[in-house]
Amino acid sequence: MNRQSLFFLLILDLAWLVFIQLTVGSFRLEGFLTWIMPGLAVSIFLISFYFLVFEKKYHVAPSDKSLVLAVLVISILGIYNLFRAFILPLQNFPYLSLTLTQLYGKASLFASALSGAVLLYLANGLRRRKRVAWAILISQFGLVFILQLVTEANIYTTILAGILIIWLFFLGPACFVRSDPDYLWRGIQFLVGVLVFSIFLGMSGYFLLGKMYHFRIDFWTVFRQTALMITSFSNPELIKKGLNVQVFETTIYVISAAGWCFALWMVNRPVNFEQEITQFDRERAKEIVGLFGMGAQSNLALMNDKHYFFSPGGSVIAFTVQGRTALTLGDPIGPRQDASDTINRFRLWCEVNDWLPVFCLAMPNYLQEYRNLGFKVFCLGHEAIIDLEPFTLKGNASKTFRKRYNRMTHQGFQVIIHEPGFKTGLVQELRSVSDAWLRMTNDQEKRFLLMRFDENEIINELIAAVHTPSGEVIAFVNLLAGHQINEIGIDLMRRKPDAEPGAMDFLFTSLFLWARDQGYESFNLGLSPLCGVGVSEDAITLEKIANYVYENGTFFYDFKGVNTFKTKFRPRWKPQYLIYPGYRDLLPILLSLVKAVAGENETLLSFFGIRRRREKFPNEELPRVIASPEGNFQ
Repeated sequence: MNRQSLFFLLILDLAWLVFIQLTVGSFRLEGFLTWIMPGLAVSIFLISFYFLVFEKKYHVAPSDKSLVLAVLVISILGIYNLFRAFILPLQNFPYLSLTLTQLYGKASLFASALSGAVLLYLANGLRRRKRVAWAILISQFGLVFILQLVTEANIYTTILAGILIIWLFFLGPACFVRSDPDYLWRGIQFLVGVLVFSIFLGMSGYFLLGKMYHFRIDFWTVFRQTALMITSFSNPELIKKGLNVQVFETTIYVISAAGWCFALWMVNRPVNFEQEITQFDRERAKEIVGLFGMGAQSNLALMNDKHYFFSPGGSVIAFTVQGRTALTLGDPIGPRQDASDTINRFRLWCEVNDWLPVFCLAMPNYLQEYRNLGFKVFCLGHEAIIDLEPFTLKGNASKTFRKRYNRMTHQGFQVIIHEPGFKTGLVQELRSVSDAWLRMTNDQEKRFLLMRFDENEIINELIAAVHTPSGEVIAFVNLLAGHQINEIGIDLMRRKPDAEPGAMDFLFTSLFLWARDQGYESFNLGLSPLCGVGVSEDAITLEKIANYVYENGTFFYDFKGVNTFKTKFRPRWKPQYLIYPGYRDLLPILLSLVKAVAGENETLLSFFGIRRRREKFPNEELPRVIASPEGNFQ
């Protein structure tokens, strides 16, 4: 809303208040509170109607401004109901509640609080453009409007309900977000079951209590009053004494309220994604990755835990769905000119299904495209990339790992590159090393952003293993070759707890020399999480929080240990980003990301480490890494 709209709103409210106060004849705070809320609602409605009808650029569909204003008005009504229940239990604002309780006499504070919470929940659903939330609001206000006309209860409630019905009717095309059909049907079934059970329980209880207290109650009176209890939560006052009566009526209220709330939650669930990936889709994705994949990370898009979104322009996005979050592995893979259209199509597809589109481990290549589509950008850390041509074992900077490389070479250790299709005996030996590693680190196999040890997949990977002089495997990594970039990298990395000291330095030094001999230009050591984030002077608050976690979060992950191990090889640093819709959804997005990466049976507590994990790498004293404004390191 611009300044002119706010000024227009203020003028309307002042004119409304002056007119009412002149009519009343005296100024009272009670009168001010009574009339300012409907005046505000009418003003916002008129401004929204202006956005809908008179602004040319909003002729096709309702504008976002009008939707936001509608959400604001319904949220105000919800907050008012909560205030009425807990803070302002006054009886002179009946027209603002817009609940069925107002049609049957004095409403209970419990009913007002519940209706306020429901209106706030539905307002949030309307903000998400949920079709179900829009339909429920239309139905609720429509029923109130009709019953108010029939009963002639309150003209102000009738007017406000009518305004909201018209307003929501115009907003119909903007509310296109689906709910899961199965959950929708199960929610309706559950609600019907709860209501039938509540009516049966209520009628049976009242007849028994009538006999106990010698009250004569006919069938239809009991049925009508029980129906009012479970729909409007009004107090029938059929039997006015006894602790048993209070306990019984409270039980009916709690059961029916729980039924309504649970059903409301069920029908507003996002679409549950259960699509099976066909072999044709996997072959298609493999072909696109082979043609347009960039670095070693693009190979992770072909893992079995990925689903695929294909664009008409020949691009693919590898993703998974956790709750309301659709998490991708990196950027779209495909032609450069198709990137913006693919991102937008994926965003719209996620929006229709009530998912939050989130791009994990995105590269700097498409940051402008993301920003143009309204996404926020957060740096997750930096990849460590070794340029192989200048790599050398000479000089003081290479002193530490040169000594370990020479020592283990003289002792008879060797690094052997095992081509795909190696023997089953080696697979079992690698499994033994992997299991020992997981026990040592008190960890589980991760998913989605990281590879896991799968015997059916590992046999098709290129493996580099450290063998002792007797031939035993004590450490290994898998090797992933890039496509458009002449790069090779690693993802799965394991060693035995009793491995020779310096075995990992020996392994990587050998790999750098081997990869250079094979003609590769760079070696990707993977992401150092939160490394270099939030250290610049112009860092935002979120980045500073990430930096604090990096500096002090060793109780659940050894950020510095991982970074220190990679820094000793003097890498070139490349930023990777988390692309997300907005700050409001950041917390559920991070929780969804954790669930996607965590092991199958791993809880959040175990993922973040109830006990401190052992360091994965030797933690040597090395110069502090400082981020430059360009995102590289010095």
